[in-house]
Order: sequence, then C-alpha cells, then structure tokens
Amino acid sequence: MDLCMRPGLVLAGGLVIVLGVALVLLGLTNLPHQSPTQFQYTSIQDAGILPGEGVNVSLVIPPSAVAPIQAAFEAAYPVRAALVSCPPLTNDPPFRCVAAETSGPVATGLLTVNGSLGSEYYLVFYNGPGNPPNSVRGEVRVPLEVSEGLPLWESGLIAAVGLFLLVVGFLAFYVGLFLRGNPYRSTSPREPTPQDASGKWSPPSEEEVRRAEEALARARPDRRPPEDWSEEGDEERSEDPRESAERTPP
Repeated sequence: MDLCMRPGLVLAGGLVIVLGVALVLLGLTNLPHQSPTQFQYTSIQDAGILPGEGVNVSLVIPPSAVAPIQAAFEAAYPVRAALVSCPPLTNDPPFRCVAAETSGPVATGLLTVNGSLGSEYYLVFYNGPGNPPNSVRGEVRVPLEVSEGLPLWESGLIAAVGLFLLVVGFLAFYVGLFLRGNPYRSTSPREPTPQDASGKWSPPSEEEVRRAEEALARARPDRRPPEDWSEEGDEERSEDPRESAERTPP
C-alpha cells in the first residue's frame, strides 16, 4: 500500500489535530476552581478619643468575602467595642445591629463574625466617661475566596470544539495517508509497445499477428479468416500487371 499519496491533506490534518489538542487543553486547564484563600486587611488607628465619646470605622465587605471576619484591637485604656451591620446613630452603648461585641470594657480584644455576611460593617469604639483621652489601634482581617478560570459553559464549549477538530483532523490525516492519489491509475507495469522500445513505429511480429487472429477467431467465430489468407494475399499482390490485363475482357 502506497503511503502519503496526498501530502497536502496529511499536513492539513496534522495542523487541525494540533489545534484541537490545544483547544482541549485550554478548556480543561481553565475550568472554574477556587484559588487558595486570600485575606483583605484593614488597619485601624484613632488617637484622642475623649472621655464619654466614641468613634466608628466603616468596613466595606467585598462579595467574595467568607466568614469569619475578625477584628483585633488594642487600646491604651479599656474601651467597649462592637461590630455592627448598620450605620450607628450614636457611638454610645447600647449598640444596635450588633454582629459581635465585647462583654465589657477591655484593653485588648478580638471580635469575630460568623455565618452569612453583609456588604458593610462598622467597627465602633466607646471610651468610658471615667477614662482619660484614649487611643485605639487594630486590624480587620476578611477572608476572600477568588474563583479562577473561565465559566463552566465557556470552558466546556472550548473543549467540545477541540474534540470536534480532533475528529476532523484524524479523518483528514487518515484519508490523506491511505487514499491513493489517482484511484484510476493502473498499478501494473505497462508493456512497452514497439514504438516505446525503439522510438519509432515498427510492424507487429508474426507472433503478435497470430495471437491477434486467435483472439479474433474466439471473439467472432463466424468471421474467422481462412488459414491461407496471408498466402493468397501475397500471391495476388505479386501477380504481374500484364497478366491481369490479359485476363481482363475488352
């Protein structure tokens, strides 16, 4: 079997196969998945909280945030602290919309919010009336889950197109590799004719004439030529023209 009878089709099939493999890998490697947890940090520092007064810090929570949210703080003197989910009307206790708060005045503390999260929180500090001017510093840590990759439908579509190209490429490669370039061309060697052998035409040999007569006799037995056909023809052609004229009536 002859191979590579159509190299152009083989090359095109190979290129389509490579493109299909690339698309399949692109779709599979970009499936949606969760990246390692990241954190958003917000620093808090407010000095000079007067006695009997309080301050609040707004915290915007991104949509990708997950619980728990933690707020760690440290004050020069004990304060009351709370994480609330609505804007505070005043910074004095009791606080409203409380998500987490300290049980009383503390110098250091950690507030934690679990469960479903809101889009915004307020960290409130209250300095008691018996304290001197106070200062607070701290940090809020918000865990984030970031989804990486393409949407599922998009990555699936890319992989499906890649599989389709793989099928088309393999078919083209197979056809180009095993299909003959000219299906009507005879594979048996052609016998040279007298003209092919010598470059000039030469009359057929006696053996070729005999084989032709036998083939004609087998094909048309009712028109089989006489056995002495060639000899009679030679005698007629060798007859003297003058004898022919004598036999011809006036």
